[in-house]
Amino acid sequence: MSSLASGTPTAASSSSASASSWKLQQAQNLVQQGLFEQAASVLSSFSSSSHQDFLAWTLSACCHYQMGSPEVALKFATQAIASRPSHTASYVEAAKASFWMGQLEQAINLAEEGLAKLNVKPEDAHIHVVHSGKANISAKAKLCNIRHRAIALMDGLEPKERGTAAYRLGDALAGIVQTNEAIAQATTGHVDASLYSNRCAMLVHVAEASTPATYAAALKLTPPYDADELAGALTCVFAAVSKGQTQGKQQPPSRADWLRAALVDARTCHQARPSWFRANLRVATCLSKMGRASDAKATLEEALVTVESEHRADIRTALDALKSQTSDGTPEHADPKAAADVKFAAKEYKAAVTLYRRAIEQRPRDAVLHSNLSAALCGMGNYAEAAASARTAITCDPRWGKAYLRLGTALHFANNLEDAYCVYMKGFDVASSAGESSRTVASKCQSAAKSLLRIIPKEVSSSVASWRDEWFRRDAQRDRKRLRIFVTSDLHVDQHGNISWCDRISSTAFRNDILIVAGDVGDTANAVKICMRKLSPKFRRVFYCAGNHDLWIRPDTSDEYPDSICKLFSLENLCETTGQERGSVTMRPMEVARGVFVVPLNSWYHYTFDTYHPKPGGLLYDKFCKWPVNVDDVAEYMLALNGWRLNAVEKRIEEVRKEGLEPVVISFSHFLPRVELPYPHGCDTTEMAKAVGCLELEDQVARLGSQVHVYGHTHINGDGPCGVNSERRYVQYALEGGGSKLYCIYDNGILHGKEVWE
Repeated sequence: MSSLASGTPTAASSSSASASSWKLQQAQNLVQQGLFEQAASVLSSFSSSSHQDFLAWTLSACCHYQMGSPEVALKFATQAIASRPSHTASYVEAAKASFWMGQLEQAINLAEEGLAKLNVKPEDAHIHVVHSGKANISAKAKLCNIRHRAIALMDGLEPKERGTAAYRLGDALAGIVQTNEAIAQATTGHVDASLYSNRCAMLVHVAEASTPATYAAALKLTPPYDADELAGALTCVFAAVSKGQTQGKQQPPSRADWLRAALVDARTCHQARPSWFRANLRVATCLSKMGRASDAKATLEEALVTVESEHRADIRTALDALKSQTSDGTPEHADPKAAADVKFAAKEYKAAVTLYRRAIEQRPRDAVLHSNLSAALCGMGNYAEAAASARTAITCDPRWGKAYLRLGTALHFANNLEDAYCVYMKGFDVASSAGESSRTVASKCQSAAKSLLRIIPKEVSSSVASWRDEWFRRDAQRDRKRLRIFVTSDLHVDQHGNISWCDRISSTAFRNDILIVAGDVGDTANAVKICMRKLSPKFRRVFYCAGNHDLWIRPDTSDEYPDSICKLFSLENLCETTGQERGSVTMRPMEVARGVFVVPLNSWYHYTFDTYHPKPGGLLYDKFCKWPVNVDDVAEYMLALNGWRLNAVEKRIEEVRKEGLEPVVISFSHFLPRVELPYPHGCDTTEMAKAVGCLELEDQVARLGSQVHVYGHTHINGDGPCGVNSERRYVQYALEGGGSKLYCIYDNGILHGKEVWE
């Protein structure tokens, strides 16, 4: 019973390599969509895989360059070059970062080294003009252009010329920086219309990029943005960018913001030279892209009279194109859904999103439109909005399985694995009940769910990573000598009027204390929710693990979970959203004071706990549970889910010991970890041993080095060591076992045991 919980070395390494490849592919897709921050986040959890490290480092360099951190980009690119000297893309990223930091000679050297790998001599490195919107530019072209730009700067070109050259070579941001400098140097009172025209074109280029936010590091703004603020900010020297500083978590400018700034420049240009055909085209282009087609047409119609006669043909051509097209390039009277479907099939996701949104304005309750919008947003890598659109589709038609498939996909790609599994399983149930027409959707949902079921114990999902990185040590600086920890279990608040026990607990006496609830709170999720809402305000933190009753899915209740694993994951989410703040109630481990850890462990029973007859029994316990795996494999799966918990606590324990402090670890589970612990025996319970504990659970308790392990389930209360030479205390204090008060196991730095009520 150890293959899933521990894994063989070969299987583990194979799984790790597979996970690394998947993350690398996900990061590449995000980079292609311009979602550099999300890609960098994925790469930050990339597991070293020797033959792929150089690719991960190159992608990381690309991301950090676009996020405004050239120093970090250069570091990653240098690592990639050292790992794979023949990989020319690494030289591109290193040269770009060096150029941005003003290390021009280094940029030239790196570019020439990269070109040498391509057998290109410096004298043959000609400029490659990059047209706006062109994709898939070769490494050779990029290296040639970086080299020429660096040489041009060293040769002392004027800012205007440098800006134009940078834009022609495909770097709109560098072009804006240089054009800003040229505008700043212009004679006071004189407006050079060509400068504003050039910068307008560059701003439009940024707005039409896959993610305009990638250029936002150039701005030091605070939302909400307006055109005046943008125009003012764009005249600065971009000192923050040259030093590699970014805006942190600040919301970057949107496409509309950049277009408004471009329009300011276009109008400045037009005001300076109203009869210049290019000034009029700039204004019309900005208006058209902002969705103001009528204003754009009016501008061009007026220009037919005012511009120089030799350029009126250009104006007429632009006007004819504008009359027949909408701002996104589709026929004005076309069905937006049909046009969106065409764009989606061509993988032009940005255009598809615009068209699907236009169709939704006409049919806001159309589930298919919201579902398709979700798929297009997923294609762009915008998983949060994709999930929101899929949820809207489900609201519009909750019996349509494909909407659940869309939501599951968005959550899956966002690495929200547990929620994705639950949604896939719900989609499988919904699509299966719809009959033959939804069989394909049901099969896809089932296949995706099975895949995630295997992945979840081995991967760290986004929600787990968030807890581990942000909340696990939230209370680590608290004084361990000003802390009390209490335990209880088996509350069964939906039976015997037990909910009143929660009401009787003092509302003030335990506000700074910890409560551990070792499972079996109630048969339904609603019972757990009600109980936790009552307990949360009375304690600093409430820790909880699921018991067998908690994972029941009774047909006579409001619980409609596809299986008990879904209910387990949903209970974790329920706890995270219960209480005054995240962490008030949790099923995850935490350092509750300096060097003091509370560690909930998932568990289930296994027939091998019956050491006298370690074979499956004839009785079926917990028939209200539904499992996606064989019932005899449930215990193994539950233990596998504890992997990240053990790793996080072990790592922190090692740090605590290095700080000269002896850690205190209090673990808890619902089921028994040792056969010596008491459980019911007798003629009516001849197979009870097969349904009370798990031998391998003790291995995890020992791995943590717990001084105290709390458990429940059997309703036989006790506190003391167990087994030969055991210094670990095993504690049960079940409400249904007579534990009518609270049991204190840690009191201001001292481990002990006593009943407390006030």
